[in-house]
Amino acid sequence: MWPDGAGGGAPELVATGERAVTAAAAALDDDTVLVHPTVTVYGLGARPGAERDARIARLKRRAPGPLIALARDRRELDRAIPDLSWPPKAERLAEAFWPGPLTMVLGGSSGSTWAVRVDSHPAVQAVLQLAGGLMTSTSMNVSGRPPARTRADVVAAAAALAPVDGRLGWLDAADLDDAAPSTMVRIERDEVAVLRDGAIARGDVYRAITEGTSGPTA
Repeated sequence: MWPDGAGGGAPELVATGERAVTAAAAALDDDTVLVHPTVTVYGLGARPGAERDARIARLKRRAPGPLIALARDRRELDRAIPDLSWPPKAERLAEAFWPGPLTMVLGGSSGSTWAVRVDSHPAVQAVLQLAGGLMTSTSMNVSGRPPARTRADVVAAAAALAPVDGRLGWLDAADLDDAAPSTMVRIERDEVAVLRDGAIARGDVYRAITEGTSGPTA
């Protein structure tokens, strides 16, 4: 764990392996911001809440804004965000690419908008199974800088984060593969727009919508 006043220092791991998953879940329940792996890059995550989301924004030295709702499975998303709307094209994309590196921006009957993903990294799946099934998350980096993919990246990013009140933990999953961030797609009624190119090619996204494929072709 990083000490209170997180940011601006090197991390100290408190556990590895299975103990780390248990410690990470406990840290989330204890209001800690957690550096965690995803299937693409390391992220900064916390239990959902406006104050914790704002703390993550301050760590990244960026203005407050919505984070990604990272869930263990579709059922947890529906439980946590019952207002979430699922157009048929969103259903097709979820079936084709979840769990995996696809973030969908969806609306709801109240007019709100959420970015949501079911991530396939086994460590995230294990932590969320112990910690309520959902956390809000964003990439582990100072805003505008490349996201962290390796242990060395995490240490360097930690030194650059802005100090804030509270603790910061690290679920270490070693170096991640050199993958692009998640592909981000907005689905509104019958309209689909790729907001960010990423690990899933936009051609595979549109193919899944039109042909009902079960995943990327390459």
